[in-house]
Amino acid sequence: MRIVIAGAGGHGREIYAWLTLSPRFRAAHKVDDIVFINDVCAPLLAARVIDSIQGYVPEPRDRVIVALGDPEARASVAAQLSKRGGRFQTFVHDDALVASSAVLGEGAVACPRSVVSADARLGAHVHVNVGAVIHHDAVVGDFSTLGPGSYLLGGASVGPFSYVGAGAVILPDRHLGARVKVGAQAAVTRDFGDEETVVGVPARTVSDRADS
Repeated sequence: MRIVIAGAGGHGREIYAWLTLSPRFRAAHKVDDIVFINDVCAPLLAARVIDSIQGYVPEPRDRVIVALGDPEARASVAAQLSKRGGRFQTFVHDDALVASSAVLGEGAVACPRSVVSADARLGAHVHVNVGAVIHHDAVVGDFSTLGPGSYLLGGASVGPFSYVGAGAVILPDRHLGARVKVGAQAAVTRDFGDEETVVGVPARTVSDRADS
């Protein structure tokens, strides 16, 4: 199998590094090549760029990881590649801990030292960054990103296309809507609706903070 990383920016280069440091994953999936596709000029890379994202035509042995940090951009590229017959790879780093009862959607990524606990559910193309922890029964919607060291505690949920910043904590049974942005180090102690940007301890919307 050939892994095709879509995007050669910082996030893509990190995923390449994590793949090279996951011999068990590569052996289990018979990965014999890792390459990039990228639409803009990329820095010197450890693997070759075989095409642009726009020009890439999937081959039968290819499995794609869409390595764009922004949830909306990740969804757009995934949709483009899916229309061309692209198939997507779920990647769990060798040093990630994923419970046998957890469910990871197509194209999801669990980076080193991340934890996906019992009966947690991750949607398609969710990216769980280094050291992020998703506790039991938590739910993360499609295309969302959990930043390094963030915590989604038991029974909490994050809607699709959301971004949880580094070190943020979402307390048990709290629920966030779609396209929510949670600032770094925020502590989410109550529910928030769609398209909110929340920051601080305890977390409040940006507009609430401006009014206070």
